[in-house]
Amino acid sequence: MGFYGELAALGQFPGGSVHLLAVFPDNRHEVEGVALRLHGIDILTDTHLSSLGVTGTPTILLVNDAGVVQDVWVGMLSSEGQGELMKCVRRHGGLAEQRSP
Repeated sequence: MGFYGELAALGQFPGGSVHLLAVFPDNRHEVEGVALRLHGIDILTDTHLSSLGVTGTPTILLVNDAGVVQDVWVGMLSSEGQGELMKCVRRHGGLAEQRSP
């Protein structure tokens, strides 16, 4: 499924409040957009990334229901970084940690 697929899957859990939005600076990302929509990630295009405080990509912003940024991850994440991000998203989204059998 891959990291972004797993991240998107968090939005599918009942009782959770995880919503994902991918932001692109232009419309050239049609292929990525189709793939993201298949994972349930909304797309916003033609956006000045600097208006969001984004200085590099990829950037992941964890934003609460009031629109306040709670945490930021910039650049490609290591496996460890991906795991930490997933824990943080689960915690802020009201989702229980997944346990290994």
